[in-house]
Amino acid sequence: MKYKIIILLFIISIIMIKMTIIDIARVEGDSMAPTLTNNNLLLYSKLNKEYSRFDIVIIKIDKVYYIKRIIGLPGETI
Repeated sequence: MKYKIIILLFIISIIMIKMTIIDIARVEGDSMAPTLTNNNLLLYSKLNKEYSRFDIVIIKIDKVYYIKRIIGLPGETI
């Protein structure tokens, strides 16, 4: 019984971490090649809100996730 409780708590912890702190994304397509290629798996943080030039970000638009690289920063003309 003790082991079942430990396993249950472990599973709940993993689910909570996945929902709030980190997640996994799969790259679909070769638009980020050579850095990322088709079917690469990414482990990313949901907490980081500070971005720099050339950072790779994951954007959710209408339930579709896009993986892109930051080229321009606020105030710059591209």
